[in-house]
Amino acid sequence: MCPRGLAQERDRVEAWLKEAIRDGNIGGPWEGNFPRYVWYRDTDGSVYEARLVNQGNAEYKGYPLEPDEYPTWLRQ
Repeated sequence: MCPRGLAQERDRVEAWLKEAIRDGNIGGPWEGNFPRYVWYRDTDGSVYEARLVNQGNAEYKGYPLEPDEYPTWLRQ
């Protein structure tokens, strides 16, 4: 579930998404011009997964993961 507090921080979350895509923290398949999955590690060590939910509007839904759910390259 997406943390409610982040829903009010659209600019911050968009910056996270762009950074994660630039860093290659993505997973396919691609849907049009967008990867289906994107992962971001926050400065506090938390990892979030975003899933493309609307390709036409490039909308993602994001949620925090448990450490055992982190992609292997984002595990500490």
